[in-house]
Amino acid sequence: LSVRLLNGLLELEPADAARIHFQLASILKDSDSTAARRHVLLSLENAPRYRDAHGLLLELSSVATDVPAEKPDTEDAPAERRN
Repeated sequence: LSVRLLNGLLELEPADAARIHFQLASILKDSDSTAARRHVLLSLENAPRYRDAHGLLLELSSVATDVPAEKPDTEDAPAERRN
């Protein structure tokens, strides 16, 4: 419900769009991290020095990097030739 209301506010092109995008990002961070990241970036687009938005972006980025990267399979890689 609050997401719909905030999206409705954004359609009115408010002066504090950065704050509304930040609020949306805060609400969505646990359920839809992609949308949360988009809204926090839109917040920073409107207010590049918004410290709370920078903090949330850092938090969202660290959550995304917590997933361990797959190690490349070295067994399937061709062996180097030595002449």
